[in-house]
Amino acid sequence: MARDRLQRLIDLAGRQRDQSIAFDRGVTDSFQPPTPTFFYQVALEDNWTVLANVWYDYVLNDRWSLYGGGGLGAAGYNLSVNDTVVEGRGATTDLAFQVGVGLSYRLREKLTIDFGYRYVDMGKADIALTGIGGGVPAGNYTLDVTSHDFVVAFRFNRLGDFLRR
Repeated sequence: MARDRLQRLIDLAGRQRDQSIAFDRGVTDSFQPPTPTFFYQVALEDNWTVLANVWYDYVLNDRWSLYGGGGLGAAGYNLSVNDTVVEGRGATTDLAFQVGVGLSYRLREKLTIDFGYRYVDMGKADIALTGIGGGVPAGNYTLDVTSHDFVVAFRFNRLGDFLRR
């Protein structure tokens, strides 16, 4: 069966990213130069996103398609920071967006496998820092939370039709 060259797909996608990250991409006003730079241990946990997306498939032949698109939604996560002098912890919910590209292969009329890349921006976390043990205010720690996702997914077109087969 011939397919239109350009197809639009709309989806609602939820994703849980249960990860602990030890890195420092954030900015702090806790210590100002010439104070030595401290190395923060940063943990981002219980990370989730819910995004409404629009994807456009460009059909190459009966089986293969290239696609691109993106979406908007919400993200949430818990962030903790510690450098052995100051610490902070907080939960954040923020606006999120993603853009992505990929390649899809039609397995059956209503079933497609998708290989893709997504850049996801989950907003900016800003948590207050305090001195360890003393609770003395020590500035803020700000982090842009992003993700580079490589995905393998299945698409069910008209799920009811697929299940009746």
